[in-house]
Amino acid sequence: MNEHVKKHSVQWGLIVAAIGISYYVVAYSVDWSLYTNWVAGLLILFLNIGLLIVPVVKVKKAQGGFLSFKEGFSAYVVAWIVQSLVSVTFSILLFNVIDPQAGVEINEMIIDAQIEMMEGFGMPDQQLAEAVEQLEGQNSFSVETQVTGMIKGIVLGAVIGLIVGAIFSKKRPFLDNEQQEETLDA
Repeated sequence: MNEHVKKHSVQWGLIVAAIGISYYVVAYSVDWSLYTNWVAGLLILFLNIGLLIVPVVKVKKAQGGFLSFKEGFSAYVVAWIVQSLVSVTFSILLFNVIDPQAGVEINEMIIDAQIEMMEGFGMPDQQLAEAVEQLEGQNSFSVETQVTGMIKGIVLGAVIGLIVGAIFSKKRPFLDNEQQEETLDA
């Protein structure tokens, strides 16, 4: 793997993970309802997507404005994987080791918020009862659920990485200016 890709991807993956962990810490310390706020969740997702473009841009700049599709894709996906691994590890530690009861209570708040949303959409009572039964059997903070979510998230990151790699790729000319001048002088 290209050294620029490694350096910038790991660095920015850790920066984005630190931002996510900061959100977790603030939500945990100040107001657990922030875990149920879908708007905040979308904002964090879009912030992650946007900030993880930075290593792609930095790799391209470090290479004189040129970036292969593979390098762009790799820079994005490696950063995504780094931030995912760090963030999920923190979440697993927080809600399964440090304070498992918080995970149980926040999970109940998430279920209540989802039920309220389904009622707001006018879901029929029969479907609502089935959905509630299914929701109550889930634990959003279990290790299994978080690892499964991380894997699905990495797939999403790979799809976004394909798009980012295609947008930011710029092939180096077959003979760049310096090579052309050397060829003409010979």
